[in-house]
Amino acid sequence: MARRWTGVLLLFVSMVSGTLFGQGARVRQESGENEEVERDQPMAREQWFRKGRSLAGQPAAEMLQRAQEETSAQRRRRASLSSTQQTATQATSITNANTVWTPLGPAPILADPTGSQDYGPLTGRATSVAVDQNDVTGNTVYLGGAYGGLWRSANAASPDAASVTWTPLLDREATLAVGAVAVHPANPNILLVGTGEANNALDSYYGFGIYRSTDAGASWTLISSTTAGQSFRGLAFSRIAWSRTNPNVVVAAAA
Repeated sequence: MARRWTGVLLLFVSMVSGTLFGQGARVRQESGENEEVERDQPMAREQWFRKGRSLAGQPAAEMLQRAQEETSAQRRRRASLSSTQQTATQATSITNANTVWTPLGPAPILADPTGSQDYGPLTGRATSVAVDQNDVTGNTVYLGGAYGGLWRSANAASPDAASVTWTPLLDREATLAVGAVAVHPANPNILLVGTGEANNALDSYYGFGIYRSTDAGASWTLISSTTAGQSFRGLAFSRIAWSRTNPNVVVAAAA
């Protein structure tokens, strides 16, 4: 009788355990000393993942397929427009709250006009913009891209947007991933560029450190670590700010 009751008791415990733990990957239960203990349920976790992700009851895979179909349809509609219509659409200023915005560049490019990955005119992700406060005309502007390097315009305040020109400054360095740009508040020749892209995306780029220039971007020196030896490689800089009271002090935020 003892063996029979033991078997029934074990079966009952097994059934209760399956009911309690079958819905999730991890659960918590109190031990004999009233301490919370995590119990890993790999089989339940695997079954949960096999169901696939969903949003509002709709399978994510089907939603992705519809998005891809819509993207393809938009490409076909865009291709049907004449080149004149496309140019007019791209040049249209955005008016919002009595403020008129005009594109200054760098101008969009066609990533792959003949291949299967044609997304139309692209500009990439602009990660940082720095206006040289030493230039009272507001013409000197620096622009950093996720992996587009560093660009400078010497006539950014021109009334004619089409005449604004940009010069690449970082193309010969080890990385083109730029996350932050800062101009010295008293010396326009001193620039700091924090590499790496701090955006939380699957295709964000790692950085190598901080580039420093003392000749307005003509040449660069890489600062790859702190004075204590902590490496900057693999980090991404999101902001760089100079101290207004002590121009030798700089604060940099990294991800």
